Amino acid sequence: MVKKIFFAVQLWGTESALIYLFKKIEELGFDAAYYGDGPFNWLLDCYSVLASASMLTSKLRIGPAVTYLEGSYRHPLATIKALFTLSLLSNNRIDARFGFIQERAREYWLKFGIELPSLKDRIERIEEAIIIMKELMNKGVASLRGKHYVVELYDFKPIAKVPLCISANKRKTIEITLKYADIWEISYLPPNKIMEILDVYEEKLKNIELSLETDVIIGKNELDFKKKFSEYLSMRKNQQDFILSAIKGTPEQCIKSIEKYIKLGIKRFILSFNEIPNTESLELFSKEVLSSF
Repeated sequence: MVKKIFFAVQLWGTESALIYLFKKIEELGFDAAYYGDGPFNWLLDCYSVLASASMLTSKLRIGPAVTYLEGSYRHPLATIKALFTLSLLSNNRIDARFGFIQERAREYWLKFGIELPSLKDRIERIEEAIIIMKELMNKGVASLRGKHYVVELYDFKPIAKVPLCISANKRKTIEITLKYADIWEISYLPPNKIMEILDVYEEKLKNIELSLETDVIIGKNELDFKKKFSEYLSMRKNQQDFILSAIKGTPEQCIKSIEKYIKLGIKRFILSFNEIPNTESLELFSKEVLSSF
């Protein structure tokens, strides 16, 4: 696991030039870059993009921003095969990152012909899928006769150790995360809400690393920030947790925001720069913020 504060950038988009952003992010000193996964029209195929990015980079960790396993878009065996392949291509620079589809997204997924099971079934599915993948990563074999998956695999190769991150903000999914994951990612929650959640699970946090997914709005000075923040508010509208959790302000103010999260035990920051493919904010953050950590 990481020994310092870890900074990753989330990417999305369909332009072919986005592949070269991985190289740019590596040059700017970030630790990782993750690309969105799903059937959505604002994404290319995630694992194809990551394969290309692995050829252009040498130190940068890469992976899906989040892969969902409880629908029909990604089968766990196809997913672990892709992760093993990427691990081989990248010299073990792959992070496995999973999340849970929220109920409010049901109608959106249906547009792509993917009908989500019930919440109970989705939680059961992802737990079974993670059990299968963990066994394959740790032993190269997997034997499970579950409610949703039945597998008997004894010669699945290659074996690769891939750090497993699960994004979870709710009780049942948090419990799965604490049981199986190496990294627990909390998404878009401000410090006070994170503290409330961590207090509940304090005794179970010893063997898991904490990660925060959030937005960054950074300006060279107050005037520059106010302009960017106004544009950001129009995009996020009434999404208060997104706005309150964002790392925002001048470089000095962004450093203070990060320090508040570090005091809670957060060691990883998965950052969305909403100006991308424009790299001005990325470069400013790299020059004025990364060096403080």
